[in-house]
Amino acid sequence: QDPLELVTPMAGFNGGQFVTHDFKILEQKTLSTDISRQAIELIRRYGLDVWVFNGKDWLVGDMDGPHVRHEAWAVKFDPKVIADFEDHLDQVAKIVGVSDDFDRVRQCEDEARKLFGAQVSATRSQSYYLDITNIAANKGAVVDYHVAHLGVPHEEVVTIGDGGNDTAHRIASLPRRVSVDLPQDHRGGRERQLRGVQPCGWISRFENSLRRRSCPRPHRSLRR
Repeated sequence: QDPLELVTPMAGFNGGQFVTHDFKILEQKTLSTDISRQAIELIRRYGLDVWVFNGKDWLVGDMDGPHVRHEAWAVKFDPKVIADFEDHLDQVAKIVGVSDDFDRVRQCEDEARKLFGAQVSATRSQSYYLDITNIAANKGAVVDYHVAHLGVPHEEVVTIGDGGNDTAHRIASLPRRVSVDLPQDHRGGRERQLRGVQPCGWISRFENSLRRRSCPRPHRSLRR
């Protein structure tokens, strides 16, 4: 039972996949097998752990790797542990490099952008996560998808996020953005900041922020 009772399409993997409320895949923007291999090689060269999201599967090499168990708790399902990713690169929606060495993650992001250029989107969703997706798979494209399918004007969309991929691409041009404790190098300059927010405390802060800005009620397409 979904406590939110969502009936609209949902986006996963930074827009690499759109699914129904019961997780039927509607649309995918994937990485090619060759790009996936190169991305995995690059991530390993920088000493980061590799996660691969292929179809509906979350694949890791070590269940005790950094942030695996926390992420499993957050998403409410466990990954599949495999020894080799080679046979699982046919529908890759996202590859993630994971490490608590934040400098290495940043350096790997820089190198990925140099190596792949406009072929992929490479952004840090957290200081310890480097997300590599299809160039058309990004949070801005998610907004565009919902605008097109739900008939909600861009000016009525409010976005909130705490990572570099929450200000990248089309997101940066939206008029109403809120970031939560976002590092300076990830800010676009126009979003409202919510700082010093404890885990799960951002919800009430976000609600208060919207009220202060006198935003209109959610569009009827977003209400059941």
